[in-house]
Amino acid sequence: MGPHIRLLLLALTIACTEKEEETEAGTCTSGDLQCDGDTLQACTDGAWENAQDCAAEGMICHEEMGHCMEAETSDGGADGGGTDAGADGASDGGGETGAPTCTEEEVRCEGTLLQTCTDGAWVTEEDCAERGLECMEDHGHCM
Repeated sequence: MGPHIRLLLLALTIACTEKEEETEAGTCTSGDLQCDGDTLQACTDGAWENAQDCAAEGMICHEEMGHCMEAETSDGGADGGGTDAGADGASDGGGETGAPTCTEEEVRCEGTLLQTCTDGAWVTEEDCAERGLECMEDHGHCM
């Protein structure tokens, strides 16, 4: 083999090795979500970027659901109490003060109903029983 061919093969080997190292360095698919501790990260243009500091908002990062959510309390609930939802799935406000009854994006189960907090009120997202599933508050979805 001539010196020019050896040089060419060496250059190709180096270029391929550098590309493999870049690929293994943690690239991702745009739109993917992950948790880094209590920080929610989103993949943008093949790189992980911090999207939301859950801990700064008093919440935890829930990787499976891809969002921040309130940590469960010792009684198993996320908010330690509850407001019954009306027939439309929205909370009735829970009191005379007009104060929000829940924290934005909080998730809970009311029987078989999976509910999320939207604009300070509980809104039913899904009746898990309709698909033969159970509402799993600790997972934030029907299983």
